[in-house]
Amino acid sequence: MVSLMPVNMSLKNVPDGVYARLKKRAERNHRSMNGEIIDMLEQTIESEMNELALQMRLDKLHASQKCTVSSDEIVAMIRRDRDSR
Repeated sequence: MVSLMPVNMSLKNVPDGVYARLKKRAERNHRSMNGEIIDMLEQTIESEMNELALQMRLDKLHASQKCTVSSDEIVAMIRRDRDSR
């Protein structure tokens, strides 16, 4: 990871309910609101990167097999199975 200078950002038009839930979450985690938002952003980006890596591994596996089911269909099946639990 490349270390860059921090960037200042601001959020506008945050709904009251979202603000209240975020404030409670930050308090629960013993963080400032800013720290909580940064943590949430990092977790979301990490999760997306992991999902992309999984998709790439599935695509590679699919290409190496004579599979008639696409990797998108496999992911959908896995999600349906998880949601059914």
